[in-house]
Amino acid sequence: MTIKEIATIANVSVSTVSKIINKKDQGISDETRQRVMKIVKEYNYSPYAKFQPTASSLLLGTSIASGAGHEQLMTSIVKAAREEGYSTIICTSASLEDEEKNLSVLCSHHVDGIILDRVLDSSDEGCAYVEKQGIPLQIIDNYRGFEASYEGSLLIDYSALGYAAAYQLIAQHHRHLGCILNGSDYKNDCLLEGFKRCLFDHGIPFKEEMAQTETELPSHMLRQFTGIICADYELAAGLKRQADSLNLKIPRDLSVIALSATVGSGDSESISTIRVPFEELGRRCVLQLIGQIEDRPQNSASVSLEYELNHTNSIDIPGNLRGNKIVVVGSINMDTLIHFDSMPQIGETMLADNRTLIPGGKGLNQALAASKLGADTYLIGKVGKDHDGSVLHDYLKLHNVNAEGVKDDLNTPTGTAYIYIRADGESSIVVYKGANQYMQVQDVDQFEGLFENASFCLLHTELSPDVVEYAAQIARKHHAKVILKPCVVSELSDSLLQHVDILLPNEMEAGRLLGTELSYEEKAQHFLDKGVQTVIITLGPMGCYLRDAERSQYFKAADVAVVDTTGAADAFAATLAVYLSRGHPMEAAISYATYAAGLSTTRQGVPPALVDQNTLDLYVPNG
Repeated sequence: MTIKEIATIANVSVSTVSKIINKKDQGISDETRQRVMKIVKEYNYSPYAKFQPTASSLLLGTSIASGAGHEQLMTSIVKAAREEGYSTIICTSASLEDEEKNLSVLCSHHVDGIILDRVLDSSDEGCAYVEKQGIPLQIIDNYRGFEASYEGSLLIDYSALGYAAAYQLIAQHHRHLGCILNGSDYKNDCLLEGFKRCLFDHGIPFKEEMAQTETELPSHMLRQFTGIICADYELAAGLKRQADSLNLKIPRDLSVIALSATVGSGDSESISTIRVPFEELGRRCVLQLIGQIEDRPQNSASVSLEYELNHTNSIDIPGNLRGNKIVVVGSINMDTLIHFDSMPQIGETMLADNRTLIPGGKGLNQALAASKLGADTYLIGKVGKDHDGSVLHDYLKLHNVNAEGVKDDLNTPTGTAYIYIRADGESSIVVYKGANQYMQVQDVDQFEGLFENASFCLLHTELSPDVVEYAAQIARKHHAKVILKPCVVSELSDSLLQHVDILLPNEMEAGRLLGTELSYEEKAQHFLDKGVQTVIITLGPMGCYLRDAERSQYFKAADVAVVDTTGAADAFAATLAVYLSRGHPMEAAISYATYAAGLSTTRQGVPPALVDQNTLDLYVPNG
């Protein structure tokens, strides 16, 4: 291959090719430059370098520092360079002396550019030497950090890694966290900074004992943490051995995440790891260096910021929350919200102010409300094998609701509730059952295992009576208490009521079941006589009424500006279950449930209005 042949293939003059190869291409378009260089690389064209010292050699030099993960960095650099048509010379450095010697050798080979992965005690003199030779230089400063870096230097953001690892544990509701470091250098400082920032963002105070550099923690300290982040896999493996010696099981008693410097390290099925992105760093270094060499922009060069776990085998919710498991058996809909100033009368046509599609259904709402409060939540129900069903599956997963028990019905669309909302926030609902109506006893039986270790089961009567009663029986079998919301029915069987721990009708539902002549006290007593343990009648803006064997008590409603009351009952039921499962007395649980229900009415649509733990704690007196 000659320079003339390259010019012919590229459809340019021989002079243009010569200028580009010899880097005298001012005035030549970037498109032409890239086209010519692509052909030069493809045909492995090599000019007479000894006569043309400024010509490209298509050769990169690399000095790699010794350390965990740097082999992956080296492999990535070689691969990315090959993809761009360049060869590489690789040297390794364990000290400043090695680094300076390697830079001198690489410069003597007339490389087009050098990637320098600096050692811990690296000197700026070596960088200055390379620049004096006129050779483009790309620096990696993982050991030194941003403040010590040359302009344009690259490094891994260990602060982001620390944040990502902490977030994984906080998402599992851990609040007693530890971070074990393997030193006090720049990388460990950044890791700890990210850990602290994540704690702050999630309202968890940082305490000095959370940061440890000991390879073996005192046993009392190990027991006080529920989740620990380790700076490398070796620390995590040692932590696991120590936990085993104290009869602490991972993840039952302690959740552990390690940062893994190498591909495959920690992939044994025991420890969950987040991989440090050395491969992405190497690729970016090559692209940026070649961008300098060929004077072309590098829009695609970036280090991935998505730090994902390889698996979750060493992560679980804290042990003290494991009794906080809630099973919901209920309807799942794609709701349609329609807003009016007032409800239309028979024969009247009205124009709606707006229309909104939003996930809903009592089952979904209750499961979402419990999950937002930190409960380990499982939903059993049905959706159609359609677009709405697919959206709802994704929605549940996104909001940490276990949807293993949600089945697809191949023959029926997903259910829909048409919710008509007046300007004062009061609502009326028309439900198209869709796939919900085909929930059968077998669907509950298939997922009986989900009831194991559950503290509460939430039920409502939009499903068929057989399904509701069977679910109540299964819950009782597994010692889970049953909360029943009696909606859209005019009677409840005695056999069902005998399996209900808490009956939760509103004023209208209680009237539909027993008539309007009886007082709230009399209605509640009727259900107690049928075998129900506790009756709570919700009274909207008037609060609620509690009746059980020991108490007959009214509770005030939360003082809020009402916008949409649609999901208030679901928020009340779920919050009541969560707080009772945590061991709160009934009065306190009702107080939390009342505020959760009230706050849920302050925004349109149920899912966005359901409150999380931090929000609820701000509003509940003495919460």
